[in-house]
Amino acid sequence: MTGDIDGSGEDDVIIDFGPEYGIWVWRNNNSWGEEALHHLSPESMVIGDLDASGEDDVIIDFGPEYGIWVWWNNSGWGEKALNPVSPESMVTGDIDGNDQDDVIIDFGPEYGIWVWWNNNSWGEKALHHLSPESMVIGDLDASGEDDVIIDFGPEYGIWVWWNNNIWGEKALHPFSPENMVIGDLDASGEDDIVIDFGPEYGIWVWWNNNGWGKEALNPVSPESMVTGNIDGL
Repeated sequence: MTGDIDGSGEDDVIIDFGPEYGIWVWRNNNSWGEEALHHLSPESMVIGDLDASGEDDVIIDFGPEYGIWVWWNNSGWGEKALNPVSPESMVTGDIDGNDQDDVIIDFGPEYGIWVWWNNNSWGEKALHHLSPESMVIGDLDASGEDDVIIDFGPEYGIWVWWNNNIWGEKALHPFSPENMVIGDLDASGEDDIVIDFGPEYGIWVWWNNNGWGKEALNPVSPESMVTGNIDGL
């Protein structure tokens, strides 16, 4: 996982080396530092600037015994857990367009999907009562508000929470995918969704919030996918 946790302008790499070594950070492309960020190996990690400080915060699920904790402004863990419940999955993004990243968390079938809003509150109700298969986040319509793309499984397919306002009138796609990633592939300013629909269909892209295109990006279903600007263009 990468993010600029010290506000230097250089992304740092946050790595879980497992129970024997814990979490370490490759800082400013220079050093591993003198000690681990934490000695425990987490269940999962995500990153985002929750308080708009200019320094990314690291949100970590330490499992059922400890819950969710945050490494704040490259300085400390805070006085208490963000939530004592260990989630199924987490993503971060600015879904209300105020320049503070929100944390979207699937707490499982018992609780559903909740949002930690503007580093202040869990809100009055769940974003959705269903526990999803997976979630990704990106600004699909260039509105300035990140949209939450959620796979609700084979029964419901892929749905989008649009502009922090509405689920829309129908599913983005009725199929449940193997994997989803987000990136602006054509530099249009609108994020595209790259989706692996499995061995039968391969990889397809939802382009510029407008359509799936005429053919698959690749007919082969991959083991995993990531997005990024590897050539600097």
